[in-house]
Amino acid sequence: MAHTLQLAVNNGILSQRSVSDTIAISRKIIGHFKQSQLANLRLKTIQTELGMQPKMLQQDVSTRWNSTFYMLQSLLEQKRALGAYASDFELPATLTPNQWGLIENIITLLAPFEQLTKEICQSEALASNVIPSVNALKRLWTKSAHTDFGVKTSKRALLEAVNNYFIEIYTDPMYCVATIVDPRQKDHYFDADVKSLALKMLQAQLELASNEMQMSESLIGLSTTEKGQDK
Repeated sequence: MAHTLQLAVNNGILSQRSVSDTIAISRKIIGHFKQSQLANLRLKTIQTELGMQPKMLQQDVSTRWNSTFYMLQSLLEQKRALGAYASDFELPATLTPNQWGLIENIITLLAPFEQLTKEICQSEALASNVIPSVNALKRLWTKSAHTDFGVKTSKRALLEAVNNYFIEIYTDPMYCVATIVDPRQKDHYFDADVKSLALKMLQAQLELASNEMQMSESLIGLSTTEKGQDK
């Protein structure tokens, strides 16, 4: 699921032109401080003067969308310090007010993805949480919000990507049966058609388990008989 989330975010939002341009500029700015020890020292001095905790800007890894999320977060946290730095020193690129606003809205849009990725990567994550989590994401992105400015197209693309990449979970016995037998979830997240299909999957699993148990009991009985004959 974590891998599928990665694909959905990359194709749904990070591929949008306005978003990818803003991310490219962000990488240039952070690269400036990663490559220059003097620039990094100057930024730390400015952070201290502004009463901020000196922190390194976080570089992302293009193959992991959540690292891009953390990069944008670190950039937004240092907005004041970067503004002060740019007034005295040269930067290879700068962000416009609209792009700063876009970064803020991208972070808001991707925050549920980041939280869900954390949860499903924990050792106690359950297959029964997949369908409810995907449904929650869909409901969240079908609602309008004041943070949609500049990301409406990205939001629609992200919702479409989630629908496309996760369509098979509603026909996969592992997810459907796990959800329906979880007392917290049951069939609350299924529409009528999926609910009927999920119940059939559950019945099939029960019949399979029953057959396996009968076969096992038969083998045990046969083994006991053979031992008696040997004696």
